[in-house]
Amino acid sequence: MHQEGRQDDAIRACRKLLKKTPTNRHALGLLAHAALDAGRPILAEEAADRLNRIHPDDAGGWNLKGRVRLIDGDAEGAITAQKKAVEHAPEHPLAWHQLGLAQKILGDTDSAVGSFRKAHHLAPDAVVMRYNYALALIDSGSAEEAEQFCCETLEDGQGPAEIEHALGMSLLAQERLHEAVRQLGDAVARHPGHSGLRTDYGSVLASIGDEHHGLVQLREAVHLDPRHLIARDHLVQTLSDLGHIEEALEELDRLVATPGFRDNEALRRAALLVILGRHPEATALAEPYLDDPENRLVA
Repeated sequence: MHQEGRQDDAIRACRKLLKKTPTNRHALGLLAHAALDAGRPILAEEAADRLNRIHPDDAGGWNLKGRVRLIDGDAEGAITAQKKAVEHAPEHPLAWHQLGLAQKILGDTDSAVGSFRKAHHLAPDAVVMRYNYALALIDSGSAEEAEQFCCETLEDGQGPAEIEHALGMSLLAQERLHEAVRQLGDAVARHPGHSGLRTDYGSVLASIGDEHHGLVQLREAVHLDPRHLIARDHLVQTLSDLGHIEEALEELDRLVATPGFRDNEALRRAALLVILGRHPEATALAEPYLDDPENRLVA
């Protein structure tokens, strides 16, 4: 049922089984997986926690715990859980990959590169692991190595959208702007349904002064994936830069309503209201934030 996408049915079946056998390892793991896929992280974490208490050597349980922690924005907790997962199962590619994601969020780039490299070594055909390894190399200052890695993966410059995307970003990191724009544009033409690729292409176009074409790409990226936080965030910024402030405010409302949004919405809205000349509204929004000593350099 879970593999067929029937998460709710899988959850009910697991709960029924766990009433009879509360320590069933398979049922607890499946319940956590199904709850995660159904967008129910609290239930997923409860199942993972019970699995880890009863079967502390189960790498899958710790991996699930780490995934929930990462979804909840707790990168440190995710790292703790994924380290336990790889301790019990050193050949667990997903745990290494999730560990890399959490390390990247905390800015531990070198560790993230190592974790992604291990994940790629264990699952060389997994495109997402190749993609994140390439991006981590770029973040670590090894853009040339990332370019070489991507080129080795692609055939005549073509292949999975994620790798073509990473190649474009590696060129951009080397300040080879025209090559990067061409690479990202060609990749979008070959993979028009890839939201993340369109987001970066649109952002690069906007950054070099082609805001209108950049805006087209960003709007299409949001259309393709309304839950894509970065696409919406860049769309708000580009609309603001072009002077479309009312539309930027509308998109900001949509951004704030998107699951996972954690930025300070009040300050961003206040900045847009200032541009519109609506200073009293802007001040009312910003004052509570600015009055908080935690948000001041000198209290």
